[in-house]
Amino acid sequence: MRNPRAGARHSLMTEELPTSSSPSGSPRKNEPSVFSLTQRIAIGLIALTWMSVAGCRHQDDLAARSRSPTLTIGQGLDAGARLQQVLQILTEEGLVSVNAHGRLTPWLAESWTSSDDGLRWTFKLRSGVTFHDGSPVNAEGVRTLLLRELPEALGPAFQNIKSIDAPSPTELTIELKRRSMFLPEALGLNLPIHAPGSNAGTGPFYVAQQEGNSAELRSNEHYYQGRPSIDRILIEPYTSVRSAWADLLRGQLDMVYEVGIDAFDSVAPATGTKLFTYRRPYALVIVFNLRLPALQNPEFRRALNTAVNRDRLVSEALGGHGRPTSGPVWPDHWTYDQNFPTFKYDPQNVAKNGHRITFTCLYSEPSHEKLALFVQRELQAIGVDMRLEFTPVAEGFARANAGDFDAWLADLNLAPSFFRQSLFWRSDSLYNWGHYESAKVEAALDAMDQARSDADYRDGAEAFQRAIIADPPGIFLAWSDRLRAVSTRFEVHEEPERDILNTLRLWRPPGATPRSTN
Repeated sequence: MRNPRAGARHSLMTEELPTSSSPSGSPRKNEPSVFSLTQRIAIGLIALTWMSVAGCRHQDDLAARSRSPTLTIGQGLDAGARLQQVLQILTEEGLVSVNAHGRLTPWLAESWTSSDDGLRWTFKLRSGVTFHDGSPVNAEGVRTLLLRELPEALGPAFQNIKSIDAPSPTELTIELKRRSMFLPEALGLNLPIHAPGSNAGTGPFYVAQQEGNSAELRSNEHYYQGRPSIDRILIEPYTSVRSAWADLLRGQLDMVYEVGIDAFDSVAPATGTKLFTYRRPYALVIVFNLRLPALQNPEFRRALNTAVNRDRLVSEALGGHGRPTSGPVWPDHWTYDQNFPTFKYDPQNVAKNGHRITFTCLYSEPSHEKLALFVQRELQAIGVDMRLEFTPVAEGFARANAGDFDAWLADLNLAPSFFRQSLFWRSDSLYNWGHYESAKVEAALDAMDQARSDADYRDGAEAFQRAIIADPPGIFLAWSDRLRAVSTRFEVHEEPERDILNTLRLWRPPGATPRSTN
């Protein structure tokens, strides 16, 4: 088995997958560069943050757009990384999904069962689903894909898979060496189902063309849940959220994809626009490199956590747009209990004999500077000097993988599933940049993975939270919010606890009537 730490991860944006095709079967123009599985997972697990300085932006004719069901989206925040995220959401689907509470929900698999001993999972695929290239989705094709991509997606956990079989065109079975509740959670982690030999997905839209950070998507005429009401989506990069917002107000855009924490106050609701806030399952965490002697003492790391007033941090540094972390467990997860142990604000001076401990914290998003400065002041008050260093995200990844950092302020996708937590905090994980090791944390993760009931799983979640509080791998700060802004020319379909981007196929353009859905 390969070393999970082998190979640098700073070339996240370069590797290409096989060429896909349009629904008609003809090759696409300007086929976009897309990410490998590791790259897609990395994008999903950490919010990549670099500013794109785009060139010329395509100017659509407003009158033509008003007559055509076209949605134009402007991206002014990290356009390169965010483009890949939106393409994944709109064009790709997995076997299962995980909702905001950490529960599995159907997707391409309409149902699933596990044997009494937990060693056999059976997934029943939806009938009549086709890929964008027109080929059918069947169990044998899914089996081939999983055999190729699961080793990378699961890492060391793939060793637990005994076999993957397709006993019928709509039935997929996975045999395990030991029971695993994390397996279906892992299948919902950025593991899209593609056509054999291509990257054609099954989503409600497909990529018709991509150039740089611009893309054109078209509706999937044969989408199994019904053709979207919007026929065409144009995605254009901007140099800033403010410039995209200005074009939205002028009617030259229909949507600003995402507004970062530094621009919340500049996009107050205006006539003709509507703002949608959504809770992101991303935690702002200062990840420690535990090979640094100064950070190896768990008691010291607990003191750093209790030195931060998280309520004030959210209010002042995030402008109220977020939720304080009380530990690593997602507060909306079905296992979460307010009686779980938490970090309490209780600053205690840790300087001894006038000696102040010093370390450097990297940050890779300019909008995080205010947050980093807040934490810096909090730590100064207890005798710790945290120097700040801005580094582009590619350099940050390279330094993290090389162990050339003390701490890194990152936006980590820790929720809504505990499988995501395991990717960061297991000692043998691909994404354990801080070289964190805790026998109690791994025992708690194993307890959840092998749970035989909800009660067992919940007990494991509490043990996990307790172990992290006792031996923290970093400073847990806040769960962050984001805004999306949409023109009132479109009727947005809202569902509780769902990002509106996930319901875009149900949006209605001007004068449109709802299209039938299956």
